[in-house]
Amino acid sequence: MPIAAEEKLKGEFHRLFQGDSDVTAATDAAFENTGRYDFAQIWKYQVPINTELIFLPEHHASVYIEDDEASPAEWADTENVRIAVWNPDLTRMEIIHEGRYMETKEVSDHDLMGYYNKVSEPIRVKAGGWIYIYGKCPITIFTIDVSDSLFILECLRVRPSMFET
Repeated sequence: MPIAAEEKLKGEFHRLFQGDSDVTAATDAAFENTGRYDFAQIWKYQVPINTELIFLPEHHASVYIEDDEASPAEWADTENVRIAVWNPDLTRMEIIHEGRYMETKEVSDHDLMGYYNKVSEPIRVKAGGWIYIYGKCPITIFTIDVSDSLFILECLRVRPSMFET
């Protein structure tokens, strides 16, 4: 959802992360039953009323995932991560990042964090829209420990009163 030419953004830099109050995490069991064969939801977030989020090509993204095995470990570099935005009624999806886990696993060094590899122009998620973070692990590890995993998504947070016309 591109930005209209007449709208000038006056937003604030924001980092959405798994600890935000409106983020919902999937259960470990729900992921285990799906994530081996297809992308399975790990986290989801609905953009609140009177808020919009805008993802820019220069923004960073991090997704760090640990498995739920007897001896917990970080996911293998070859596993897959997808970040997608959905419209409010979940009928239209746009992928803003999809790739190997190794592209987004860095969380402590900002310069090494990943980018949204499918964003070439601003992506606007209006109030009521959804952000989903998915994982797929078809090769080695088929589990996830959501409580030991985390994400950071950089974006602009804009409220309608922050637009300049």
